[in-house]
Amino acid sequence: MNITIKKSNILIYCSIILTNLYYGLSDTIFQTGILTILLLVSLMLSLLHIFLKNKYQPKKLVFLAVLIAIFFYNFYITKDSRILVLIITVIAIRDLDLQNVLKVTFFEKLILTVSVALLSIIMNANGGRIVLGFSHGNLLMLTFVDLILLFLCIYWEKINMYKLVAMLFVILLCFVITGSRTGLITSLLIWLLTIGFKCFQIKKVLNILGKYLPIVLMFLSLYLPLSVRYGLFIGDGVKYREVVDAMDRMLSHRFTLTNLILEHTDIGLISSSTNYKELDIYQYLVVDSGYVQLLLVFGIVGSLIFIILHFAMVRELVRREQYIYIIAVIAMALYAFTENSWCSLKYNFTLFFFVQLLQPDNKYKIMEILSKRKKKILG
Repeated sequence: MNITIKKSNILIYCSIILTNLYYGLSDTIFQTGILTILLLVSLMLSLLHIFLKNKYQPKKLVFLAVLIAIFFYNFYITKDSRILVLIITVIAIRDLDLQNVLKVTFFEKLILTVSVALLSIIMNANGGRIVLGFSHGNLLMLTFVDLILLFLCIYWEKINMYKLVAMLFVILLCFVITGSRTGLITSLLIWLLTIGFKCFQIKKVLNILGKYLPIVLMFLSLYLPLSVRYGLFIGDGVKYREVVDAMDRMLSHRFTLTNLILEHTDIGLISSSTNYKELDIYQYLVVDSGYVQLLLVFGIVGSLIFIILHFAMVRELVRREQYIYIIAVIAMALYAFTENSWCSLKYNFTLFFFVQLLQPDNKYKIMEILSKRKKKILG
């Protein structure tokens, strides 16, 4: 396993472990309100780590405090902790070895997934939508995909054709267990891209997909449902609507649900507020699109900043030639079109890669830019 943790980083690794524990038990038969305490303790440990790392730099502490306060405001308005956890965690792990963070996340998630599955069988708690202790087969498949990607990111140099053949059997087995079509398609894409890079060094393909696939899917996630609602057709309106309606049925009416939520939501600059009282008449109302969720959680400006930073992050990964990380980014971007998996560390560990934009050797020198801005603001 070979995980090295310095004494000065014990607090942040404890925070990562608690966050993974909170997310790992959410959406399972073990989900309970008590889990929120784990998240609160985790955030406190992260903030304490940030303070101790910067205690001799008062101006930087003030700047970080203002930044974090903005995201606490977002949490207050949206009652959604994803952006708060993401920002605090990325800032806190700036000085850590990213591979170490991925290893801790992988092994903890693997242990939690196996434990939940075994206990659900022992407790005879499966049935209906619940599959091996998870509230839905799609979520279990998403966890499997996460584990596959983490394994590839950690052991990339040791991946050979024998392991790729074994990986294909694992993918098919996971599909048989969960029945998730999105998970199967995404997993097969991961498999093909991995083979493509190992055999043909498809760097340009990965570069283009990594940078532009999220932008295209963000546009489609909003345009396709809203185009039917507002009559924004391309070409023959009747045929266009038939195609979109067919896609909506195939995707379990995700476009219809998106329209309902957006119709009753006030989307602000860095947050949004949904009037759920008017939506009580609907028995099922969940927006599974990660891109629509991004808009709901981050707001208009927040979403634009996220997309821009994501683009910059992929460019940084290309510069560092970390192509397995880019494959992971592509996979999670594709998955987010039909699952709420993009703007949360719960399922999207590739958000850890944002930390590379904060490191001194990054192409964009973001910390230097922020330092200059900070001096102007604080004097």
